[in-house]
Amino acid sequence: SPSSGYPPVYPMILAPIYWLFGLNLHAFKVVTVFSFVGFLSVYAELIESELGCVAAAILVLLLSFNPAFWGQREFILSEFPYLLFSFGALLAIERVYPGLERDEIKIGRVVLVSALLYCAYGTRTIGIALIFGLIVADLVKFRRPSRFLICVLALTGILIGAQTLLLTSPKGYASAFHFSLNTIAVNTIYYGKTLSYVWENGFSKGFQIAFALVFTAAAAVGYLKSLWRERGTKRSEERRGGKECRSRWS
Repeated sequence: SPSSGYPPVYPMILAPIYWLFGLNLHAFKVVTVFSFVGFLSVYAELIESELGCVAAAILVLLLSFNPAFWGQREFILSEFPYLLFSFGALLAIERVYPGLERDEIKIGRVVLVSALLYCAYGTRTIGIALIFGLIVADLVKFRRPSRFLICVLALTGILIGAQTLLLTSPKGYASAFHFSLNTIAVNTIYYGKTLSYVWENGFSKGFQIAFALVFTAAAAVGYLKSLWRERGTKRSEERRGGKECRSRWS
């Protein structure tokens, strides 16, 4: 990690712990554990509406006691705080958008979403991807940028700008960014393999890979079905709206 551009939010979370306990690595690890517990709470809330209480409870148990995550409690890293902030941003966005109109602002939700988006970015720079994801989701829903999106982008931009001017900017990461087909291919294979890590079992690599392939395929199919259902629902609403307009004119 470049010392000239490491994101400041995680060090700021650790700063009061250092002030209270000094260089106490155990205390730092406790912060990591609490961040993971907070993430699990947000994750459960996020998936409960999709899968129901029972399935959400099962998934939380599988995730919380999974060795790939359980072992992270021994490290002082920003991954779990990033999970907390990024999934918190996704949950806040999911809660506000279903009932949002294009000309609505909802100041409280703007502040909440902007703060979570910034905290995700300020913890790990890749959090900037959430902002682009929000833009795409807003345009898909409204065709044109909503007032809510404009306000969120403005406030998040102010927070990121303040970090850049007053603290640090991630310029140290610029050297790592370059376009290469070979690098893309290597990374695609590597990150594809990492999907199998949550199925590590200690006795069978084949079992691990098979489970990863089956459940990744099932997740992809489920996601595509969800998109298809949303598309069908949207078309039905458009047809119903068209019929109502024609009946009014007639």
